[in-house]
Amino acid sequence: MAKPLIRLMRTHAGWYFYDVNRNELKEVERETWEGLRRMLAGREAGEAARREIGGLRADGYLSDNRVKEWKHPSTDILPYLLRHKVRKITLQLTQNCNFRCSYCIYSDLNNGGQRTHAQKIMSWETAKKGVDFLLEHSRDAESVDLGFYGGEPLLEFGLLKELVLYAEKVFEGRGITFNITTNGTLLTDEVVDFFVEHDIHLMVSVDGGREAHDLNRRFAANGRGSFDVIMKNLGRIREKYPEYMKSVSLSMVIDPQFALDCSNRVFVDYDFLAQTNVHSAVVDDSYSLRKTVYTWEYIEQNNYEKFLAYLSVFGLIEKERVSPIAREEVPRILREYDSLGDRRHLPEASSHSGPCIPGQMRLLMDVNGHFYPCERVSELSPCMNIGHIDRGFDIDKADTLLNVCRLTPEECRECWALSFCSLCCRSADGGSALSREVKLRACENMREQAAYHLRLMLMLKEMRERWHRDIR
Repeated sequence: MAKPLIRLMRTHAGWYFYDVNRNELKEVERETWEGLRRMLAGREAGEAARREIGGLRADGYLSDNRVKEWKHPSTDILPYLLRHKVRKITLQLTQNCNFRCSYCIYSDLNNGGQRTHAQKIMSWETAKKGVDFLLEHSRDAESVDLGFYGGEPLLEFGLLKELVLYAEKVFEGRGITFNITTNGTLLTDEVVDFFVEHDIHLMVSVDGGREAHDLNRRFAANGRGSFDVIMKNLGRIREKYPEYMKSVSLSMVIDPQFALDCSNRVFVDYDFLAQTNVHSAVVDDSYSLRKTVYTWEYIEQNNYEKFLAYLSVFGLIEKERVSPIAREEVPRILREYDSLGDRRHLPEASSHSGPCIPGQMRLLMDVNGHFYPCERVSELSPCMNIGHIDRGFDIDKADTLLNVCRLTPEECRECWALSFCSLCCRSADGGSALSREVKLRACENMREQAAYHLRLMLMLKEMRERWHRDIR
């Protein structure tokens, strides 16, 4: 009999295994756990453990079932989705930027496989085609969104205004939402008034307190930090439009070579930002020549802040004591925990869970009209280009990106982290083509992240049980 597809886990309070087929964490006695460990190592388990293992198998656990065909569930309907259910298009209004951030993958000094900053601007004709394309290809979409990206998109505010007014006209009766990600330095009264009038969701890049932010996010013209300018602009929005301010989000890139306190500082010095929606991420080095370095100080502070976030879930500490950076992780882990046990076995045909549907979820159109799955992939990689505004989608290329799992079929078949895998085509970008070797290099880190999430889920389970026990 083949080995069961499981991952053994343990905490200070219990012994567990994660059953891949059932997508479930199962607690067992220590003797049973040791028996499973011996079985996975090809050795004989003790008699008592064998009896327990037999009982688990009778209850549907410890199956040796594996995926037999690698095929994303949306493969067969991909042409329909790209013809009729495109949800979003993000227009790259310009490749120019008034910043030169130290970690930016578009900089001349830090570029390891991406375009660089350029004076290129999207023409009105190309931009209009992008809006028309969204209209034509979203007839069955539940919601439709138009995004603006750069460079710094507010350098082309005039073009942005024309596009919003045009989109509102052609989508009249159907509805459309708008969003923009900006560095926040060009938020004049005219810009903000327009955003409020047209309900444009605003995301501003702020990398923590003044010290952390200004170290990385500087003006291109003079090399000065930008923190004070951004805070002044956000303060003005708060004063003039307090209700709109509630819907403003912060995008925070965290440099883990510094203590997390440097990033959290902004919420102490500017308390009106503490309730803002925060989207944080560690510096991404996928296409960068500068690789991310984690200090022990950052790791310890990060773990402590997340622990406080989980305590707040059970009302053991006030929510206000939790860093907004750490607070965003809790709902995601809760959703993952609550989704466990959602199946009886793996399907015969499947995919790991990483790929979104290229072109449907967050289609990026660059200044020249080329299509990419999203704004996070390299615009210099031919394998990431899935079409052009004048030709439409290249369905075959989109299918290849959707089914990136086919690069590593045997490895994925034996991988316990299948349901937690977030690897997509970006993790296999070999430039001219998707690369099996590049993808495999990302696998070990992915499994470590999956194990970390499982440990958090076990902590959540044990905290819930103790909490319920104590209140009784």
